[in-house]
Amino acid sequence: MPDLPSLAPLLAEDLEKVSRSTGLPRKTLERARAAWDLAGRVGLQALGPVRSTPALENFHLERIRQWLDRELRSLAMEIHARRNRFTLRVRGRDCFQLRFVPDSCVWLLFERRQGAWWPCPPNRPCLSLTDWLGQIRRRLTLGPKSR
Repeated sequence: MPDLPSLAPLLAEDLEKVSRSTGLPRKTLERARAAWDLAGRVGLQALGPVRSTPALENFHLERIRQWLDRELRSLAMEIHARRNRFTLRVRGRDCFQLRFVPDSCVWLLFERRQGAWWPCPPNRPCLSLTDWLGQIRRRLTLGPKSR
C-alpha cells in the first residue's frame, strides 16, 4: 500500500478511481485530500504515524493545559497526550485533536467526524499552537455556525 505523501499528485484526481487503483478506502483518500488542502505535504504527514519524544510531549502538554485553564476553565475540558497528538475531550466526548508535525514544527487541528479525525480548516491563518487553541475556543464558544 502506498504511503499518503506519495499520493499527493493523485489527490486532485477522481478519488473513486484512485481508491480502486491503490486499494485505499475512499474515506482515507477524502481525509488525505482535506489534509492536503489544509497544509500540503505537512497535512499528509499529520495523518501519518504517531511520533515524538517524551520531553517534547510533556512540554507541549503543559503549555496546552495552562492555556485551557486560563481560557476555557468553565468547560472543564480534559486533555490526553499520545506522543505528538493531543486530544481534547469536552463533556466526556473527544472533540478536537491538536497534532504536532515535528519535521516542520507545525501544528494542525483535527476534529472528530464520522468516527475519524478530520483536518479542521481555520477561519484565518494559524501559525502557532496559540492560534490553533484560539480556533478551538472559537468553535466551542460560538458553536457550529462559526465553522
